[in-house]
Amino acid sequence: MERLAARERRERTGGGTGNFFFALFAFFRGSLGSVQWTYTGLAFFLALLDPSESKAANTHAATLVRSSNQFFSAPDSASLSITGDLTVEAWIKLASQPTSGSYTIASKSTEAGGQSSFSFRYLESGGKRLDASISANGVSGVQRFAAQTITTGQWTHVAMVYSASAGEIRFYVNGVQTGATQTGLPNSIYDSTAAFLISGYDTGVESTLLNGKIDDVRLWATARTPSQISATMSNELVGTDANLRGYWKLNNSLADSTTNGNTLANNNSATFESVDLPFTVSVPPNLTNGLWGWWSFNDGTATDDSGNGRNGILTNGPLAGRLRRQFSLWHSKPH
Repeated sequence: MERLAARERRERTGGGTGNFFFALFAFFRGSLGSVQWTYTGLAFFLALLDPSESKAANTHAATLVRSSNQFFSAPDSASLSITGDLTVEAWIKLASQPTSGSYTIASKSTEAGGQSSFSFRYLESGGKRLDASISANGVSGVQRFAAQTITTGQWTHVAMVYSASAGEIRFYVNGVQTGATQTGLPNSIYDSTAAFLISGYDTGVESTLLNGKIDDVRLWATARTPSQISATMSNELVGTDANLRGYWKLNNSLADSTTNGNTLANNNSATFESVDLPFTVSVPPNLTNGLWGWWSFNDGTATDDSGNGRNGILTNGPLAGRLRRQFSLWHSKPH
């Protein structure tokens, strides 16, 4: 174990990432940059800042009323034309349960002219289930599902992950896989000309629309892993992540936060609200530039309070109560 100086401040430059300022106060054992931490001695808090991951607060969510035919859409584009690995993620809060038809989370399919690619839905069919369809020819889709009831009136994170080479689909609820891995799917997705719809299928037929709230919709051209999903589902991304083809924060805006420019159309005037949100990024005072992680240890665990999902494991605990020591790494000089 190394005892760090009561106060030390250094400056270094490396890798074109700019200046970092250190202020160290801790009994610390471990390796910087690791998610696996070991702490001994007194409780302290740790803040690590990564300049590539500046976070902003989640400020709004969208409300979609099924009976008013409300949904979002973006026209077909090269970035939305995913033909291989695929992940769709979103936060949803249902106002009611489906009794007929489906609650579509996201899709790129239309029945007209054989232009079906994929869909991700929540529906009633002999029981509630998450459902996905993949089409390799634009005409017929292979459908798979996992039995799952999404609680009404509660924010829930849902994800569908399609692995093209394996012909598999996995469903996730709040970062945890639900149901078995579904097999027997095509090894590619048809490159259709259909629009990408959030809360809708085909041309936004009412029987396919979501009824409730939706937030932070992400479309990836990769098969995201469980750890990747759980690590980032509760904080907003910058939008520059590899393979992120579309990212709609819905912060009172229809903009795509990637550089792909897939701006949404707001069909039939869905609304935004700032009160009821699935998550916020709560950044401690003066830690607003690229917060990488924040561990206060107030609850006796190494939970990452920044919302970035970088949880550690405490040993020789519990470490609860007063904050006694401090470590912080700054990308820009703290105020």
